[in-house]
Amino acid sequence: MPFADKLDRMCIAADRDARNLLRRHVHDLSLLVAAALKTGKWADLPVKSQLLIHETADQAVDAADLADAADFVSTKVLSADNGKVVDLKSNGDFRTVQDRILDLFETKQVPARGFVYVAWSARPEEFLYVGRAKDSGRLTLAAHGKLAHATASASTVSLVFPTQSRDETIRSLEACIIRLVEHATGELPKLNARRERLPMGNSLQQLEQLGGFLANIAKRITPLAD
Repeated sequence: MPFADKLDRMCIAADRDARNLLRRHVHDLSLLVAAALKTGKWADLPVKSQLLIHETADQAVDAADLADAADFVSTKVLSADNGKVVDLKSNGDFRTVQDRILDLFETKQVPARGFVYVAWSARPEEFLYVGRAKDSGRLTLAAHGKLAHATASASTVSLVFPTQSRDETIRSLEACIIRLVEHATGELPKLNARRERLPMGNSLQQLEQLGGFLANIAKRITPLAD
């Protein structure tokens, strides 16, 4: 399966799961907040109640992040007129893969802009490394130990080109693909040590607005309590 199709399936599954989780966590959060307000002792909630509220809020944020990651990849790559995904078969020799990548740029088969690369295998499905390059000149596999190592084990290296090559866009795309891989497989790509910072999208903005709404309610209640 081409990586573009795999990425599309990841986005669809992540968006569906994230929105179901977000609805559930926001519902649970509203019940917890309502129950706490009924006690009339919001400032003196038991530690257990505080932890449960914070945990549920964190889960809601995580779900919103996942939904936004799927939306970002879909908008910036999959449904964009100038988005592009190219697959290169790997023979285990990173220098050969690098030469093929450079040839793609020299022959103008790919856009002359930054991209995210994904080293992966289909059978068994395994994601080894997700990284980014500002342009083809910055991609020297010999200087990227993790990518060189991943290329030796992967069957495919995919290049993902978003609509723009701004550093912020490339960083965001890298973070979103890592998050989608984690959701699809239950773990980060093997050579990625951590999640990267995800861009704020519509789902997280709506959650932030809900937080602001609750904060305003708290401000109104405080004078009455005094």
